[in-house]
Amino acid sequence: MSRRRFKAPPWSPFHALSLELRCLAIVTTVGVVCTGQTSYRVIPDYPVDPSSNVTIQGVGATFPNEVYQDSLFSYGYATWTSCKVTYLGVGSSKGQCRIKNASVECNDSYEPKEIDFAASDSLLQDEDYERYPDLQMFPVLGGAVVPIYNLGTNITDDDPKLLLDRDTITGIYLKSITHWNDTAIVNLNPVLHSRGKLPNAEIQVCVREDSSGMTQIFKKALAKFSGEFATRVGTSSANDWAEKEPPIIHHSRNLNIGVIAFVQAVPNSIGYSNLGDALFQGVVYADMQQGDYTVRASPSSVEYAVLEKGLEFGNNGDDPSRLTADIQDARGAYAWPIASYTYVILRLNQVDGVPRDRLREGATCAHVNQTMAYLNWFLSADIVRRLAFDQGFSRLPYVVRDVVLEKLNSQVMCGGRIVTNFLNPANALRLQGEAAGPSIALLKLYKETYVSAQDLQFQVDIVASYSTYQRNSSNATNFFLKTSLDSANTAQPGYVAIPWLAFSLNILVNGQVNSSEVGLDFSLSALAGIFSGAISHWNDVALVDLNPGLANVVEPIIVMGFEGLTDDSSMLLRDTLRRVDPAFAYRVATENQFDSYPLLAAMVLETPWAIGFFPTGSYAAAGSFAYATIDGVPSSPDGIAACAQDTFDTSA
Repeated sequence: MSRRRFKAPPWSPFHALSLELRCLAIVTTVGVVCTGQTSYRVIPDYPVDPSSNVTIQGVGATFPNEVYQDSLFSYGYATWTSCKVTYLGVGSSKGQCRIKNASVECNDSYEPKEIDFAASDSLLQDEDYERYPDLQMFPVLGGAVVPIYNLGTNITDDDPKLLLDRDTITGIYLKSITHWNDTAIVNLNPVLHSRGKLPNAEIQVCVREDSSGMTQIFKKALAKFSGEFATRVGTSSANDWAEKEPPIIHHSRNLNIGVIAFVQAVPNSIGYSNLGDALFQGVVYADMQQGDYTVRASPSSVEYAVLEKGLEFGNNGDDPSRLTADIQDARGAYAWPIASYTYVILRLNQVDGVPRDRLREGATCAHVNQTMAYLNWFLSADIVRRLAFDQGFSRLPYVVRDVVLEKLNSQVMCGGRIVTNFLNPANALRLQGEAAGPSIALLKLYKETYVSAQDLQFQVDIVASYSTYQRNSSNATNFFLKTSLDSANTAQPGYVAIPWLAFSLNILVNGQVNSSEVGLDFSLSALAGIFSGAISHWNDVALVDLNPGLANVVEPIIVMGFEGLTDDSSMLLRDTLRRVDPAFAYRVATENQFDSYPLLAAMVLETPWAIGFFPTGSYAAAGSFAYATIDGVPSSPDGIAACAQDTFDTSA
C-alpha cells in the first residue's frame, strides 16, 4: 500500500502534521468494497497530561443517547485529550444499578459492568441514598417526550399536525378515549375532522415493554395533568399498566425504537418517544394545547420549561440538595409540558465531607479527574449546545448550568481532595491534503460541526470529487467512525487521529424467525438467493446448513427493500452479491419497498418472517430484531474494524 506524507505548512500550530492516504474500506457485512480514504494524524505542539490516557465508561439512559454519542465523537478533537470516553445507552435502570454496585444490583448481561458515571432519566429512591450515601445526581440536559402517531396512509403534508391537550392525552392512555373520532379529539382538530382524517377506528396505544426513564417522564407529566391518572396509574418507570384495577391493556414494545417501529407500521396507532428519535426516524408527533396557544415540541420550548421550573430543586419531594426537579407540566405559553431533566449520577467519594473513595474496579483518581473534565466540557462547550439542539434537546440555560457546575466542582473528591484540575481545549486544527469518495462527506461533517465552536478553529482544504458517493453532512453520520485501525498508534500521549470511516450494511431479520439467543448467520451466496427470490422459504437447505434451528421454520421469506432499489446502499449490496452470483438481480415486491430506511426497518420489525437491510446509523437496535452475521462476522465496531484491517493488510 502506497502512502504519501505531507509536512505541516509553516503557519501550522503543530509540531508535526502527517497525512496518510489509504484505501477506504466501504465495509459491509456482505463484503468489502474499496475506494479512496484519507487518514490524518496530528500531533499537538504542547504536552498532554499523561493521566488523560485512560478510558472512562458510562452506561444508562437511552433518552439522551444520541447526544452523548455525538459529544464523545467531538470530545477528543475539541480538547486534544487522549482520554477515551465510552457510553452505552441501554436504559436508566441499568446505569443506576452499575453506579450503585454492579455485582449486587445488576442482573443484565450488558457490558461494561463497572462504570465511572451513569446517565438516568428516572430518579434514585430514598433507599438508594441510604445504601449508597455517596451518590449524587446532576441535571445535564432538558429533553422532550412527544406523542407520536399514525393516522394512516391518507394523511398528507398539507394536513395540520394532530393537536392534543392534557385531557385528551390522559384519556387515550386511560382508555376513556378509545377512537380517533372521539368528540374531544374532533373539537381540537376541526380541519382534520372536516377532511375525514380522524377515522372511526380504535386507537392502538403502544407503551414501553421495558422499564424506562422515558416512561417515568411520560407518566409523571400525565399524572400532573390528571388526578385520575395519578391515582390509577402513578409514575413508575415500569410497564405496569395491566396490573392496574381495572387493568389497562396496551400494546408494548422493547426500547424506544420498538415503540417507534410499532407506530410507523400500525395504522391508527399512538405511542411516545423522545423528540430526537422522533425527528431522526421521521415519525409524526402531535402538538399540545397550552392555554390559548399551540406548542410544538422543540429545544426552545424545552428550554422555556427548564427556565420556568428548572431551579425548583426538591419540587418533587426530594431533598433539594439532590438537585432533582420535575419540569413537567410547565404552564408558560411557549413551554413544552412533557419535558424532563436527564441526569448523570456520580460517586462523590465522600459522605458529608468525610473522604470515602469508592472507585470502580481498575480505576484510579485519574479516571475521576477525566470524568470531571468530560462533564465540565459537556456542560460548558458551545459545540455541545449545537449537538444537543440537533438531537432535539435543550442544554441547561446559563442560570441553571452555573448552579450545577458549582455543585459539581465542589463536591467530587478522590484521594481526600476535591477534583478540580481539568485540561484546557486546544485552539486550532488545520488539515490539508487530498481525498476522494465518502471521505469528503466525513471531512465536511467535521468542518461544519467544529467551526461553530468558539474555542476551536477548524480549517479543511481538500481537493477531490464526490464521484458516485456524494453525500451531505446530515447523512454522513451513516458512516461508522473509528479512531484507529491500529491501537498501538494511539497509545502515545498527545497522539490524535481523525477517524477512518467504514460504511456497513446491517442485515436484519424479524425476531419470529429465530427465537434462540444464537444469531442467524448467512453466506453471501445464501443472501444472493434470498434477495433474488431463488431461496423463498426459511427452511431452505442452504439456510438450514448454516442455521439448523431453521429446519422447522416453514414460513415463506418476506423480502423488504428501499423504494426503487437504486439508492447507494442497495447498489452496494447488489454489487457485492454479484461477486458470488454475476447474474444477481433484486426480486422485491413493490408493496415491500419503502421510501425511508427507518420505515423499512420498522416494517421488518413488525412483519413476521421478514428480512431487509439498512445502512449503519440509519436505525438503532430494537429488541425484536435478529441481526445477522455474514460468514460469522457481525456488523459491529469490532466486526467492521476486523474487515477493514484485513482489507488494508492484504492491500499493503
